[in-house]
Amino acid sequence: MLKRKNDEVANHKTGEIQPEEVIKKNIEDKAFKATDEANNELAEWGLPPNIKTEITIFRGRNYSTTLIQEEDDEFSKVFRKNLGEFIIDQKLSRNELAFIGAFSAFITFPTNAIRINRKNPSDKELQDLMNLRETTLKNTLKKLKFHEVIKVVHKDGERFIYFNPFLICGGSIVEVNTYHLFENSFYNPKKV
Repeated sequence: MLKRKNDEVANHKTGEIQPEEVIKKNIEDKAFKATDEANNELAEWGLPPNIKTEITIFRGRNYSTTLIQEEDDEFSKVFRKNLGEFIIDQKLSRNELAFIGAFSAFITFPTNAIRINRKNPSDKELQDLMNLRETTLKNTLKKLKFHEVIKVVHKDGERFIYFNPFLICGGSIVEVNTYHLFENSFYNPKKV
């Protein structure tokens, strides 16, 4: 248990000053636990939770995640088929197809965001990797956003590019925040 002392936070048993990472982790753990408890209470009342969440620990970090692909083969077939049909139906440009092909290799688990060398890529890095001019890259991103292939989110001064987990996913689970970004996507098979 942590206790605030002056402007520092200390463990109330040992008096040891806690670093920000520990404080952040404790607060996140409480939030994840509260979400899980709320979902369990909804289930006890016979009310389905919006989505079933669980805590996934990956590389020492806690993530609130949800199952994106069911274990059953039928869902997986639909999942892969959606991407194939999307590519055929949308008649994407060579640059848009190249972006999907190139950067799907950089999808991180469980966020489904593009990360290169453990950081969010800048426009310059994307341009260099695809050998594109700035305006061509911007047009490519704009069309992929329009077709719900990606979402671009600006947070804490950084830009994150997320792939739609219902088209391309780094695993069978995805971070809850990413799920919510694409929850109303045409490609969400669970969409009511």
